[in-house]
Amino acid sequence: TLDFAQWLDGDSITAATFTAKSVTGLVIDSQSHTAHAATVWLSGGNIGSQSINCRITTTQGRVKNQSFIVDVIN
Repeated sequence: TLDFAQWLDGDSITAATFTAKSVTGLVIDSQSHTAHAATVWLSGGNIGSQSINCRITTTQGRVKNQSFIVDVIN
C-alpha cells in the first residue's frame, strides 16, 4: 500500500493504476484505492528485483507516478 495523504494535501485519489515496468512474469492480482492510498497484490515473477509503477489521478486533475522495487525470492 502506498500512502499519498501528505502529497495530496486535501485532494483525493480518483484513479490508481499499477503496472510492471518490464516483462517479468509478475502478475497484478488486484489493485484498489481509497481517497488517500493505493494498494496492489502481486504474485509470480522472475527471481530478482522487479520495478512496479503506480499512477494516480486526483479530483483536482493532478497526476503522480510513484515507482517501487519488489524483490522476488524463491
